[in-house]
Amino acid sequence: GGSQPFLWHMTLGLFPFQKSSGQVRGYNILNLWFDSQPFEGETNSDNLIRVFRTIHTPDNTEFAFIHPYQRWSELSDTLRGPYGRPVTIGPMFSGVFWVNFLGSGHLAFFDLSPLRDLQSYQVEWTDDKGLFLRVARDIAEATSPVAEKEMFRLTERFRAALR
Repeated sequence: GGSQPFLWHMTLGLFPFQKSSGQVRGYNILNLWFDSQPFEGETNSDNLIRVFRTIHTPDNTEFAFIHPYQRWSELSDTLRGPYGRPVTIGPMFSGVFWVNFLGSGHLAFFDLSPLRDLQSYQVEWTDDKGLFLRVARDIAEATSPVAEKEMFRLTERFRAALR
């Protein structure tokens, strides 16, 4: 972690690659926590998205998202949260958040035809290899009732498209 240019903390969990099976046993996860306030406002949120999209591509990411931590924790609570039953694999895709990226490994869980016409603030497909989904322009809107209603609506679309 660090404090420049703002307070941040990161954890990385890596599972070993099994040569015999040619697979990783488990899933690798990178968590980056930071205060969302420096990214509030349209320009700052757009800058955050630009970095997110540079990092996460169909070639290197199965699933990634951005959402304010406290609300993510409440939504994903396995006992009480509306995302307590993950869409695919918790803690990966428990539901749609403010910004989401699904790579080909995760898109394989779904029949893509009913998802092709997804509508939200920003929806961009990279063939069948990646889906970028953003429900609101500004991270300050991420926990608003309007954004959450949209997140829940989209989550149900994904649940209905599960193979």
